[in-house]
Amino acid sequence: MTKFIGFWRYLVIAFVLTTGVILCSPANVEAQERSYVFESIDVTIDQKKDSTMEVTEVLRYRFDGVYHAIVRDIRLVSEQELQRCKDNPSLLCGGFETLDLLEIRDDKGNILKRALPSEIEYDSQDRPVTSPDKYMIFNIDDGNEKLFSLNWVFSEEGINFSNETKSITIKYLVYGAPNYFEDYDMLYWNAVFDDREVVVEKARVTINYPGPVDTSSMSMFVPGHGDDYQVETANNNSRVIITKDNLLPGEGMTILQEMPKGMIEEYATLNLKLNPEEQNLIIDDSTNFEGVRERISGIPSGEHKLVFSQSGRISKEIMVNLEPGETKNLEVKLEYTTEEQIKIVLIILANVFGFLILPLGILRIYKLWKSKGRDLVDKKVIIPEYNPPDEIRPYLLGSLKDEMVDIKDITSSIIDLAYRGYIKIKEFGAKEVLGIKLKKADFELIKLKEFTDLSEPEKELMDAMFGTKDRITTNDLKNKFYTRLPRIKKKIYEELVTVKYFDEKPDSVRTKFIGIGFLLIIIGVGLIVASSILPVFLGLAMSFGILGIVLLIISKHMPSKTELGSKIFHKVLGFKMYMETAEKYRVQNLTPETFEKFLPYAIVFGIEKQWAEKFKDIYKGTPDWYEGDISTFNTIYLVNSLSTFNTTTASAMTVSPSSSGTASGGGWSGGGGISGGFSGGGGGGGGGGAW
Repeated sequence: MTKFIGFWRYLVIAFVLTTGVILCSPANVEAQERSYVFESIDVTIDQKKDSTMEVTEVLRYRFDGVYHAIVRDIRLVSEQELQRCKDNPSLLCGGFETLDLLEIRDDKGNILKRALPSEIEYDSQDRPVTSPDKYMIFNIDDGNEKLFSLNWVFSEEGINFSNETKSITIKYLVYGAPNYFEDYDMLYWNAVFDDREVVVEKARVTINYPGPVDTSSMSMFVPGHGDDYQVETANNNSRVIITKDNLLPGEGMTILQEMPKGMIEEYATLNLKLNPEEQNLIIDDSTNFEGVRERISGIPSGEHKLVFSQSGRISKEIMVNLEPGETKNLEVKLEYTTEEQIKIVLIILANVFGFLILPLGILRIYKLWKSKGRDLVDKKVIIPEYNPPDEIRPYLLGSLKDEMVDIKDITSSIIDLAYRGYIKIKEFGAKEVLGIKLKKADFELIKLKEFTDLSEPEKELMDAMFGTKDRITTNDLKNKFYTRLPRIKKKIYEELVTVKYFDEKPDSVRTKFIGIGFLLIIIGVGLIVASSILPVFLGLAMSFGILGIVLLIISKHMPSKTELGSKIFHKVLGFKMYMETAEKYRVQNLTPETFEKFLPYAIVFGIEKQWAEKFKDIYKGTPDWYEGDISTFNTIYLVNSLSTFNTTTASAMTVSPSSSGTASGGGWSGGGGISGGFSGGGGGGGGGGAW
């Protein structure tokens, strides 16, 4: 007993230790509570005399828990806002369309390199990652604002911090920050971003001007705090230092400072007409703009070397001389490189070849239908037939008629078997008052004799209905019969081949061509995806997709009757003609016997009511194979009742047990990223965070 207790003691200890290891694993550590604050945000703004502005941001985080990355989203002026400012110059509309990233340093002072697109991967939670010595840039445009998003993943696996700091230094050059007025110029800048969910314990903004400024004209906006900040000056009022402690989430620091007229030169603007519409631009071998489109605002006056480039195009170098405040229009068209021209020609030729496959493929499909899908005997004049051709049974006639086995073919066979004395159909349960039906009828099927001499499909049908029973109701077929339907249909298709109406089962032929059609569509979709990388496959993709759709459409026409099948089919049409116009042919033969014998065929043709109408005056009494709770009987009533029987039986035969299920899913959510809009007017701002 003691040994037993000792064993369980060790087992409990092992369980506790194992649980501890699991809980302390990286995945679970990350799942624990974590938090961070900005210990400090230190922003230095160097306003240059030439109107450019150099901004250095030092973001110092204090983390607690597992973190992987630092994110800084810098707001760019949207095209909509630029147009608004252009239309109304009196507005305070500082800001910039793009920026030149000068330098990124980690917390140890090491310069980080920018990751190439090929060096960016995505982790299990679809977050972009790269090596820790590199940073990533993403340009985000949601239609309302543009963001320059900088991402530094310092650890893909995550670091478990314990109230520890980590920092990043971001230096960038801004064009077009100042605002120009008649009597003064103004720096209007969102120096500390407000798109944050955490506190900034200490914020400091240092602004270096080309000359002295009057700080009495300066104002700083902190939502909810007014003048609760400290201002210092240095270097004969050419340096202004603003500090603010404990910036709450959503609070930023927006600087408005008047500058004497003439302290800085008025910048120039380039309106661009580009072909291609988006290009890369390098100004004076140093400033690198990516994805330039229609406008570059804030370029200093003077002579500049502009180098426009785009992948696959020949770069173009242009010298421009800009005057202060000038707006110049510039049109730049880049020609394709020789290699790109050859590539384009090859792509065009490849796509032409791909599209040529389409008419050739359609021609091939037509020939295939002509040789294999078309019936061997062409249509000819239809002659009335007074009996079913070749004593063909209703289920086989219906399947030959449209080359498909449907539920109507099967239910009509039940009525045919009743007429032939194998079963009896009994109607019961219907309630009617003053001609108004209160309750629909149900039906009972009674087995009268064995089915040994029937065809294979009929045997399969009867066995599926009765099994070992002699009496069933249509309600008994629910949730059971549907499992036997495929086998019954298979037997009928096999008989169509056995009696040589078809060389192949029609359903197999349709399935084959439907499968080929879907395969071509899948190949087409795959080639379209490949075309996004290499357009050479576009023509081929379209051709395969269209040919696949064509095959799906004509698949129902591909089963072909044999010569015998075609002859019998035309006799079937002649038999239908007779049934539709029986009063015109052999009127003397319209007897109750004729009505009962041909009624299942009329149901297959969908003309049972027309057929009954022709017998409404000559039919007397009820058939011995049908029993109903009816006081007055005629053919119209019988057909209506059998129509209800067909509907009820078909529904019961096809119904299957209902099933339901639930599904749930989850996803990942984390801190950092973009939320909310921009702070105030002017430029700068944006957001910052971590994950």
